[in-house]
Amino acid sequence: MDTTLGLQPKIDALEKSLPDLLNALGEREQQQAAQSESESTEKAVAHLERAASAYQLAQEITPSNQKAQQGAEQVKGKLAQLRALLASQNAPKAESPSQPKDQPGPGFEQMLAKVKSDDKQRQYEQSRRNQTQKYTPEQNRLFKTW
Repeated sequence: MDTTLGLQPKIDALEKSLPDLLNALGEREQQQAAQSESESTEKAVAHLERAASAYQLAQEITPSNQKAQQGAEQVKGKLAQLRALLASQNAPKAESPSQPKDQPGPGFEQMLAKVKSDDKQRQYEQSRRNQTQKYTPEQNRLFKTW
């Protein structure tokens, strides 16, 4: 019990500084996305996805965090723009029917970028972070264990 009392001030200090650290991480990822955008759109999208998750975590810790909300909105707009650009770059050209039919189609990441919903991913990540419930055999039986 003595160790818990000694850790509490450290935990409180970390909880106070964590949103600022997450905001800084989001800003850094946005800057890296801007730098890598000219080289590779896929890298820029990856950096923006990391920035979006950092801003989302900062908002979960402190919902009234204006800096995180503004950053998340900027990232969301830029991410949609880059995904559309990526989809248009990888879409087969209708003007050139001379392409061989044996050529492979778009990769898995490109197809996923077209249909991936940020809200569904956010919902999945939140459900993963939720506390697990204790198994009580009286309330919910698993017939596999019998």
